[in-house]
Amino acid sequence: MKKIVLFLLCVAGCWCGLMAQNKGQVVTGAERTDEYLPLLQGKRVGVLSNQTGVIGKEHLVDFLHRQGVNIV
Repeated sequence: MKKIVLFLLCVAGCWCGLMAQNKGQVVTGAERTDEYLPLLQGKRVGVLSNQTGVIGKEHLVDFLHRQGVNIV
């Protein structure tokens, strides 16, 4: 059950934009790495994304791989 919930949170976070409180800028779920990276460490992770799944100019999969996440 935890795996399903984690997966759904990551997917929803990647697709939903959140407004930054003071700056009025959109912060996507993918950019909130401090919240989800600790949950992914030491786990096998599958990513469902498309070409718009980016953090800055780097694709989400490349970013996660660079962070040491085991993408399968």
